[in-house]
Amino acid sequence: MPVPRVLALSLLLPLGLVLSPTPAGAATTTNLAQRYDITATLDVAAGRLDASVTLTVTNQSSLTLDHLNLSLVPRALGYVTAFGPVEVNGGRVEASWTTGINLRVPLPRLEHEATATIRIPFTLEIGRSPDAFTARTSAENGVLSFGQWFPIVSTEHDVYGLGDPQLSFTADAIRLDLTTTTPLGRNAVACPGLRRAPRISGTAWTCVSNDVRDFSFVVNPRFELTQRTVNGVDLRVYTETVSGGTTADLAAEALIGLSEAFGDYPWPDLVLAEVGSGGGFSMEYPRMIHLTRGKVTDPYVVFHEVAHQWFYAQLGNDQQREPWLDE
Repeated sequence: MPVPRVLALSLLLPLGLVLSPTPAGAATTTNLAQRYDITATLDVAAGRLDASVTLTVTNQSSLTLDHLNLSLVPRALGYVTAFGPVEVNGGRVEASWTTGINLRVPLPRLEHEATATIRIPFTLEIGRSPDAFTARTSAENGVLSFGQWFPIVSTEHDVYGLGDPQLSFTADAIRLDLTTTTPLGRNAVACPGLRRAPRISGTAWTCVSNDVRDFSFVVNPRFELTQRTVNGVDLRVYTETVSGGTTADLAAEALIGLSEAFGDYPWPDLVLAEVGSGGGFSMEYPRMIHLTRGKVTDPYVVFHEVAHQWFYAQLGNDQQREPWLDE
């Protein structure tokens, strides 16, 4: 997503003014093997998602850890209507919110190569999001988009509305098992790593994305699917208001050119989906792009968002401290 000049300049302010420091003596790290298994039930008409994430982490650092920091951006938007209890290794723990979006989860002494399992149930009731969030987690024109929507390992911070704010780290796998409360057509759910979907209409989808820093999806019962195969990559474009052919052609051209310039695209698919908002910023996620309705066939925007599949999705820069590396 492009960062407006005023926002980019604001990121140059001393980050101590906006980032909460880790408490003295506490040990945490982002040097972890991570796996997220998410089960969710979605009421499309109500915009309600009842979910539970099971996060399995293995300490790959030399530190002994006593907590993790997890970021949950929808809390700042007022969309989290139920949360917890938080469990670690099957027992309840007293997790605490240290900023508007940062959850501090206490751990037993987690030595090098030790593993812990964290389970967090939560409910989102989403509405029409403002400004930079229109293509992230938002509900508009009967379309539900979910970006930066679940608790994810991050650094402790409270900056979530500037540029591309999420600080995330590569997970071995992120799996979503999604059930809808009413039957939808097969192409109603746009997600990377689609493993299971109804043959024609149904209520169950499974998506698994490996070696990614984040995971997003978009739901629209009126989606039409356009597909291409580009150098072995399954390119899927989900649209409602326009034919997907132009978008697919642009994305294919971008994939070919960027692969030649910066190395092969590393994942088996790339998904582009039209969200419900007519304006605001489009938004990238690994293997997934959310396009606002005014930009679905915009060459600059499509090329820009595909380029994010290298910078940040593979490069993995700190988008708060070094936004110019991916913008």
